[in-house]
Amino acid sequence: MIVRVIPLRRMPRGIDILDYAVPSELQDLVTEGQLVTIPLRKSQIHGIVLSFKEPDLRHNEHALKPILTIVQNQPIISKPYMHVWRILASWYGVSLGVIAKMALLPLQKRKLKQAIFKEFVHTRYTDPITEVIHYQNNGLHQHAIQEKISTTGQTLIVVPTISLIEEVANLLTDQQKEQAVTWYGELSEKEKFARWLHIRNGEKNIIIGTRTAVLLPYYNLKRILIDYEHDEQHKHWDGSPKFHVKDVAALLQKIFAVDISLMSYSLSVDAYQKTDSKAEHIDDTRHAPTVIDISGQRAVHDYSPFSLQVENLIQNVKSDIVLLLNRRGFARSFTCMDCGFVHACDSCHIPYVYHEKRNELRCHYCNSTTSINTTCPSCSSTMMKLRGIGTEFIEAEAAKILPPTHTLVRVDADTPLPDLSPDINYIVVGTYAALKSIRWQKAEAVVMLDIDRELAMPEYTTEEHLFHLLQGLAFRASAHTRMLIQTRNPDHLLFSWLAHPPIFYEQTLKTRTSLAFPPATYLVRYMVGHPFVYDAKAQADDLVLRLNGLLTNSEKNISIQGPLEMHPRYYRGRHWYVILVKLQHESWMNDLLWLNKYIPRGWHIDPRPNSILTF
Repeated sequence: MIVRVIPLRRMPRGIDILDYAVPSELQDLVTEGQLVTIPLRKSQIHGIVLSFKEPDLRHNEHALKPILTIVQNQPIISKPYMHVWRILASWYGVSLGVIAKMALLPLQKRKLKQAIFKEFVHTRYTDPITEVIHYQNNGLHQHAIQEKISTTGQTLIVVPTISLIEEVANLLTDQQKEQAVTWYGELSEKEKFARWLHIRNGEKNIIIGTRTAVLLPYYNLKRILIDYEHDEQHKHWDGSPKFHVKDVAALLQKIFAVDISLMSYSLSVDAYQKTDSKAEHIDDTRHAPTVIDISGQRAVHDYSPFSLQVENLIQNVKSDIVLLLNRRGFARSFTCMDCGFVHACDSCHIPYVYHEKRNELRCHYCNSTTSINTTCPSCSSTMMKLRGIGTEFIEAEAAKILPPTHTLVRVDADTPLPDLSPDINYIVVGTYAALKSIRWQKAEAVVMLDIDRELAMPEYTTEEHLFHLLQGLAFRASAHTRMLIQTRNPDHLLFSWLAHPPIFYEQTLKTRTSLAFPPATYLVRYMVGHPFVYDAKAQADDLVLRLNGLLTNSEKNISIQGPLEMHPRYYRGRHWYVILVKLQHESWMNDLLWLNKYIPRGWHIDPRPNSILTF
């Protein structure tokens, strides 16, 4: 007897299912979905029995290595879930073992032998639905959560960040809280083991978790609620596989017929397109922020980062103010004013950021540092100047006008979130990480100091990202909290769209449809890096040529764009290029499987990316 086994280890793509013989004493016990131990090279590792295989007369079955032990007689995973794993592995270009390890509990042998695994229940709904829910306030949010939880099976609620798990859990009724369990990556091994069994065996019917929770095997899953569905953190962008919660949920819907609810206070353009009567889903009454025109400041030699309005606000504040600038450090570059030389990272080829408190230049991509040199290494000039501003600079400038009644704190990736005393009023300077520290009941104002740099980002999602950010501030703000935006471009359409969201959605949909960008199409990007730029470009050109040739002889409606240089173009010792592929929504699942068969090893596969050109 031969079994095909998934080694629970990262394996090369395409070599992730191995054949093993079954010893005679285990042949009546082995079954699909069991956890077993197998030999691999000189090690013994865990594996999952995927299927049985007919002996091939051309090969000697006795030459195969045998499985060693059956860890647990009961299957720990069902055949439909292993089918999900195989599709996900093909979509994201990783081995089956990678997906399986993310979906399984910690493999603790002693506990596994004692654990009980119930037989899965996979009852299908007929005609599962995908619905969109737009809530304008906390009361509607709570009502939507409580109402949409299934009473006949399990409900998964996915949130983008750990900090939102408790917030959503507090919206449940007392009875629902008794049936709830949370799941996120930072749980201890002991907690993961116990909670995974509760979920796998149907002992808990409400699961609230971050994006990895969508990969877990469920006993009887009936509904998936994707809350804050607009948030980019629903994408596993910072690791492999680069999955998106919405795509995994769509696959689970196809295989298990679960219902999906997309929920948010600020619908994504993708979700908005799915609504039937679009204007009814968007509230026009939410107040827009105050836009402050600072385009004339430098003309009168005023180089302060604060407008007069914001400066007066800081000097006369009664409670808290939050000053947002989404850039760390003191200055964004160190430049020679004579020859234009810019101190840049040797690895990433992007400008170093100056940090005043450490008196060093730092690369925020690879964290390399170098000391500051006041002489230009290119022309030996001493006319070196710091340009651009970061949160350290804002902190220093705010300290000059800080009222004696307030304490100044900075919150960014370089400084941990402080414990704010309820008896002290604060002026908080920070990146978007500072949003977690806002005490909305005490927040007199939230000020975005420089939105123009972000509006200039060459990404098709830039305006949508900022729209959601500002809508989120309005959603959470108290009635007395003012929102102010400093800009040198007060006529930008984004600022008028904030007061009339339906116009934003319709205009954005129109633009993206004309450019064939999501949600008009399904986007996939393929990335390749090489130490030598010409080799990286040659690999990208060759793949584009090959894919175009394949498409010429196929009937698939797929378009290819590129190759394009990524930003930064040189990162972690490699030159990077990207190829963009646009698929049709009705066929993207199968087209992605077809396309990935022709992608060479070494390429990074990123379906539904958050950005086009950046990492």
